[in-house]
Parts: sequence; structure tokens; C-alpha cells
Amino acid sequence: MSTPDFVIIGTLMKDIVPSGLAPGGAVFYAGLTANSLGAKTAALTSASKEVDAAAALPGLEVKQVVSKEDTLTKNVYIGEKCIKTLHSLADPIMASDIPTGWLNAPIIYYGLMTRSDVDADVFDKFEKSDDQIIALSVQGLVRAVGENDEVFYERFENEQDLLGRATVTFVSSEEMLDDRMLADYRNWADILVLTDHRNGCVVYMNGEEHKIGVTYQKPVEPIGAGEVFVAAFLMQFQKNGKDPIDAAKFANLVASYSITKSDMQDRVKEWRNHIDENTDHYSFS
Repeated sequence: MSTPDFVIIGTLMKDIVPSGLAPGGAVFYAGLTANSLGAKTAALTSASKEVDAAAALPGLEVKQVVSKEDTLTKNVYIGEKCIKTLHSLADPIMASDIPTGWLNAPIIYYGLMTRSDVDADVFDKFEKSDDQIIALSVQGLVRAVGENDEVFYERFENEQDLLGRATVTFVSSEEMLDDRMLADYRNWADILVLTDHRNGCVVYMNGEEHKIGVTYQKPVEPIGAGEVFVAAFLMQFQKNGKDPIDAAKFANLVASYSITKSDMQDRVKEWRNHIDENTDHYSFS
């Protein structure tokens, strides 16, 4: 396998939706977003033999680890609050599953649904450097499952170690449990990006706080917007010489328009139209 531009690691989920089941998770939303923005994108994922991951991720190079079960979830939104239930988990991805040709990809994104998505040794296979951006989304690491399969958030072991290994760490306002957690994450992360729905995001780096606003768009389908944001941020971050403020502005633009459509292909068309309308600075082939 040749070296891709963008590698995403995580399970391809099955989301329970009114019409039945739909693909979901970071691999789906971030993977298709990165691909639509011009990256040669690869996905390392775990799913049952009933799932054709390559068909679910058109345009991506896919390695599917065959699992006994799939990660099955359901999202119910009450306003901007998402109540998530988790009903089953796919088998974990192992370090030995990573294709050798992907190890030197410029962007590596851990887009995990839960801590069990990957074996701990996977984190040892990549190291941040001038040539490799390591991105970590905290959401999968802070998730735990309680009564009635409902997901809640809690702090996890090895937080400092994992955040310290990342070039950029992403966390949402729902996952940020308290001021102490925020203070710790600001100390441990090189760059911490806190997303906050219609309020945009905050970028923390070098002891400074940068609030990046966003133009509000009426949501039609909010699921996946956070992953769209991450992929757009990382693409622009690499393109612009690693300027996180500029990357956050771009990611806000893309994610805000992604929620105005329900179908992923329609989402791509929508944000590409607005990228082209806003500035040549945000043009992608």
C-alpha cells in the first residue's frame, strides 16, 4: 500500500436512524471530509464481515479488520445535547493491523468511538514530528457506558501521556467535565481545540486562549459535525504551515454548513460551495 496523505484509525459504526441503520463515526465523517478536500485518505477500521467498509467509504483506501460484532449506536438530540447509547462494540484494532506503507503519512488521526477501539500498542506506532501531525480526539477516550447502554463521560488513564503525544487534541464542551480538566488539558496538550456548537471553538496554545466565532446555521443534521470539523482543521493546518487559528476558522466554516444537509454527499456540495464563495485561500482541488 502506498503512503496516504491522511490516515484515520477507528471503528466504522452502525448508527440506528429512523430509516434503519447508517454508517457513522469518525472514520465515516472525517474520512469522507478529508477525501472531499483533496487528501489521499486511508482508513483503518474494524467491522463485521456483514459490513463492506470500502463501499461505505468511497474514494478512500480501506483496510478492514474483520470483527465478530459491529459498534452499534443511537443518537437522540434534545436541542444541542446529544444522548448517545452504545449497544455493542467491534473488536479492537491492533498495532500489527497497520499497513507499513501508512506509518509515515503526514496526518494521523485517532478517531475513536471508545477506548476499546484500539489496542494500547497502536499509539506507539506513530510519533509527532515536523513531518507528521498526530491528532487525537478525546471523545472516544472519555466515553463510558452506564445503565440502559447510555453513554456518559469520565476521565481516563494515561491522559497526560496520550495528550502529550499529539500535535493537536480535540475536545467538545460536553466532554470537558470541569475547570480542573480544562487546566490539565491546557498544560498537557501542545494545541488544544475546544469545540462548542454555535459558539464556534476555542484554541489553547502557549498559555493563550483564542476564541473563534462562527456564523450560525440552522441545523438539519448535526451528527458528524465534530468529525467534519476535525478533518477540515487538520487539512488546513497542514496546508497553511501549521497555523491553528486559521485552521480553526476554516473548520468552523466547513462544519457550520455541514449541518444544513442530511446526506453526506449533499453536505460536501454545500460546504464546497461556501468555501469557493468565501475566499480563494480556502480552495482545494
